Amino acid sequence: MAMRFERLPHVETVVRLTISVPFDITLNNIIRLKDRFLQEKQFTGLADLDGLEVPPGAGTWSLAGISPVAIQGAKFVGNAIGLELTMQMQLLALRWTARSGAAYPGFVALCESLRTLVGVILEEIGTAEQKTHAQIVAVVNLGYISLATPGGKIEKLTDVLSECAQAPLLRGGRVDKIHNFTLSWRETDGVDLRLDLSTQEKAGSTSKETRFRILTVAGKTLENSTANPFDTLVSLHSRLEDTFLAVISENAKTDWGLQTQ
Repeated sequence: MAMRFERLPHVETVVRLTISVPFDITLNNIIRLKDRFLQEKQFTGLADLDGLEVPPGAGTWSLAGISPVAIQGAKFVGNAIGLELTMQMQLLALRWTARSGAAYPGFVALCESLRTLVGVILEEIGTAEQKTHAQIVAVVNLGYISLATPGGKIEKLTDVLSECAQAPLLRGGRVDKIHNFTLSWRETDGVDLRLDLSTQEKAGSTSKETRFRILTVAGKTLENSTANPFDTLVSLHSRLEDTFLAVISENAKTDWGLQTQ
């Protein structure tokens, strides 16, 4: 079931691909990619990395064939639909954030962009091992973040959770405020899921601003060379939609304007 919210406080989507055969990231290769991305109208420039990200499910890998002048990574920015790409030796992370100023382009557009970017990267700087390797993606990971403020039928974080998602300790009326609530599990088909809710308080000029952060993540290890990472990504997206609808309350669905189609 496809879902759409009129007022979902969605602030970030990120797709992470853990790479089993590491990229050869040198300054020359990054410049080549920047020029090619500009030609393909994907990104217009580079920005400093905010910090290195840990690739989901990262295992061990060989540095054989990687240049001794390799750098840690790069971030490509200036995308027409608000995307940015973080590239490290063992990671590709394509991210949309609300602070980009662009409306969320949707999951399909995100997938299409990622498919194009992976093709360009392999064509421009793919190593000999990558070009002969049947599957360079080891793990596919998809995450969504929403940031809600109190109002309407949602006054505290427990109001976001459906009855079936609340642990017994959260029931009974004794809980005043949830600092952090995390559920993490693996399903029978090998998909890992995580739900993380937290209360955030930001000091303002006259009072504290309270916000509720809702993070949902799905990931899967590709265990054989025939698995298509983009088909897996579509499957993870569908699983997260189902999970999100199961864990949020009817009040949240009403306040955020859920529409099904």
